[in-house]
Amino acid sequence: MSEKKQDNKEGKIISIESYERKARSIRMKNTAVIVGVVTLLLIAAVSFFAYESKRVRKTYESVTMTSAVDVRGSTVIPFGNEIITYNSDGIHCIDVNGKDRWTGTFEMLNPMVVTGKDRVAVADKEGREIFIYDRSGKLTKIDTASPVLALQISEGGLVYASLDEGEVTAIYCYDPMSDNADKTISRINSTMEGSGYPLAFSASPSGRLFAVSYLTQENGRVSSRVAFYNFGEVGQNIPNNLMKTYTYTGESIPLIRFLDNDTAFAVSGPRLIFYSDPAGQDPESKKEIFISEEIRSVFWGDGTAVLVFDDTDAGGYRADVYNKNGELTTSVVFDMDYSDIVVSAGRLIIYNSRNCLIYNTVGKKKAELDFRDDVRLLVPEDRANRFLMLTDTGVSSIKLD
Repeated sequence: MSEKKQDNKEGKIISIESYERKARSIRMKNTAVIVGVVTLLLIAAVSFFAYESKRVRKTYESVTMTSAVDVRGSTVIPFGNEIITYNSDGIHCIDVNGKDRWTGTFEMLNPMVVTGKDRVAVADKEGREIFIYDRSGKLTKIDTASPVLALQISEGGLVYASLDEGEVTAIYCYDPMSDNADKTISRINSTMEGSGYPLAFSASPSGRLFAVSYLTQENGRVSSRVAFYNFGEVGQNIPNNLMKTYTYTGESIPLIRFLDNDTAFAVSGPRLIFYSDPAGQDPESKKEIFISEEIRSVFWGDGTAVLVFDDTDAGGYRADVYNKNGELTTSVVFDMDYSDIVVSAGRLIIYNSRNCLIYNTVGKKKAELDFRDDVRLLVPEDRANRFLMLTDTGVSSIKLD
């Protein structure tokens, strides 16, 4: 007996059963520790997300030094994560550090500027030249035989222009990369007596689909026709590439825009219309929302359409957000005057020169900011809670606290 006790004091294993009991005890203690740590982490995570869900950010910090750049007297628009500034004398592309990436010079009385993913198109209203710049500033110039009335560009860089040809108003599609001397790849003719006057038009990101809102007259009444054209393989076998037309008697449709390659929306006074085709070939009218209030503004982006109305009860405004299926996903009521509304990464960003409101997809306020300087442009960056901010005298990257 004394020998077994001695062996035990020396740490020898007396039996397999004793070893298993000790191992089981250690495992239980380790499991308890792990469960405790995981529980604490879960509690911390739940608490953090609960805090973040209720948190409204009020301040911001500059994460890059503000670079001096004078944009007074110029119009400013976003170009991806960069900024375009332009006036009657020329155009500039500014990078995230406030440095000029490239500059283009011209003389225009009323420059129209539109941006795609990698190209910028510029034309003087009723001028006869179109300037197209790529990301590096390389210029492609297109001379038109007739005055340019309106200008659009697809995300892929195809340029669309309506030209005043007297009795006919023609919409040309140009490919800046084409080997053709005049860069023309298609043309749509219209007359007031025929299809109507092209009031608005838009191209899908790929450039395959093209939509036109025509203003017409029927028995002395103003009406609209929305026409969809297909410039892909499917449309090559269709006369004039025309797939479908929709007529709206007594209505004017001044806006039509593609949200992606297979969905477009149009706005008239009394209705919001969504057109789509999952195959991206032949859009059909899928949903119409009749509107009894006067539309104040329309914005779009991130696969959504945003209609802004006056809200007389709250003494401010109401922004109704629709997804590509024509479903009202959220309504946001706010009392701040706005200069722009941006939809990006599931956020509704409302701002003016001195203030900013940010809401999430369910209409919950996530930020309420007072700017320290007069802001001309606010561009969401790829990183969360980061923005490129342009003022009259500088550009900087900011992060919400």
